[in-house]
Amino acid sequence: MEKKMTRRGVMAGGLGLTLAGLLNETAFARDAAENEKCWKYVKLDPQKVAQSVYETFGAHGCMYGAVKGALKVYAEQADGVDAQAAKAFPCQVLRYGRAGVAHLKEICGAVSGGVMFMSFFVEDYADIRTMAAELAKFSSEAELPTFIPEVDEHPDFLRVVSNGITCREMGGAWVKAASEEQMKIVLERCRRHAASIMAKAVEILNAHYA
Repeated sequence: MEKKMTRRGVMAGGLGLTLAGLLNETAFARDAAENEKCWKYVKLDPQKVAQSVYETFGAHGCMYGAVKGALKVYAEQADGVDAQAAKAFPCQVLRYGRAGVAHLKEICGAVSGGVMFMSFFVEDYADIRTMAAELAKFSSEAELPTFIPEVDEHPDFLRVVSNGITCREMGGAWVKAASEEQMKIVLERCRRHAASIMAKAVEILNAHYA
């Protein structure tokens, strides 16, 4: 025998669906918020991170190499879901940072990557701003690249002060000072450059969590 669907029944059913939907949305929002929490930082060795960046650096540019190399070391030392998230991070999306944002010669990919790496662990945006300013100051004023790889095939590597943090300024300053012979190994400069800046980013993070 068929049951009659009363208006009250329809409304009750609709209310039930609405409540179920709200509960699902609340659960989804809670899960999303949980997933967006910063990862727990573990103290990293700046030199170890720099060496990893140097070795990881490939054809995709400074931002890709800097972040991927640093995440590799973090994933080896972190625990649980944070380590898994670091391993699973889709570094290929960082290719846009090559040559100052898709060859626009704007902000250096290594500087941008360094600030991004900090942002994985630091909740407070005011802290991010302060740390980013410190990294930018170093990047602009230091004689770069400071990093020396474990196996140094190019001793006494050329270092220059760029007085800026764009690819145009940083790369341009090095190229301007480089000899014809040094220009043959310009990619080596990029590898050491990304390693140097990420090492500094890790130093800043370590100090923040000291």
